Amino acid sequence: MAITFVVAASGASANQHDATTSPNVSSLGSDLLVVAGVGLDNATLVIAEGSTTFTPLTKYSVSAGNEMINLYYTIGHDLAGSGFNVSATGTGNFPGVAFCLFSGVHASPFDNENGVATSSAATTRQPGSITPSENNCVVVTAVQTVYDNAGIACSGFTVPSNGSAAAVVGQGFGIAIAYVIQTSAGAVNPTWSGTGSPDFRSSAIASFKSAAGGGGGGGQPSSKRVSGVTFTGSSGPTFGKGWSL
Repeated sequence: MAITFVVAASGASANQHDATTSPNVSSLGSDLLVVAGVGLDNATLVIAEGSTTFTPLTKYSVSAGNEMINLYYTIGHDLAGSGFNVSATGTGNFPGVAFCLFSGVHASPFDNENGVATSSAATTRQPGSITPSENNCVVVTAVQTVYDNAGIACSGFTVPSNGSAAAVVGQGFGIAIAYVIQTSAGAVNPTWSGTGSPDFRSSAIASFKSAAGGGGGGGQPSSKRVSGVTFTGSSGPTFGKGWSL
């Protein structure tokens, strides 16, 4: 079964640098949610969608209190249905959030990842190279911005409609997300660029297997159960309903 893109959405904080929520979309027909969260790494960032449990991938952080990016994912048929959104909240971390929904993924979809954390401003940014382990994977990348997202693009990838939210100066980092579905697996290290003044910072990339693929990806984080809710992930920000790992 081939992976197909369903919908995307994004948001940047305009609420005293503490919270942002993406617009509502319909997640009907989807079975993979990939979320990117950006902000300052002060351990208060919470990525949430109702009671959804997210698996965090590696957090790429400059250092405590500085720029960071983290990808997360979850699977489940139709997920939350209509009126679906993802929020990023915290205290003084200037959050931004973006996500893509896909259908046709493996029951254990995570495959590979890479990323870079930096406080250095740049007019282009690459997340680092990854090579999906098999054909027909979807590769998702995201980037953190400081100013506007005008003309934002990612070489060889699609930046979907509503997949980019410009920074709100003094309130929240901007963010953009992009994807490519590789019919033939190959190394990829896309370049983010823009026609405005995006001031790119941290970036991350990950691949996910299709339903026709083999077993689950290696190196998955461990699980932990708190108050009847299972969290899967390594140490870092807090997830799901806001409990900390």
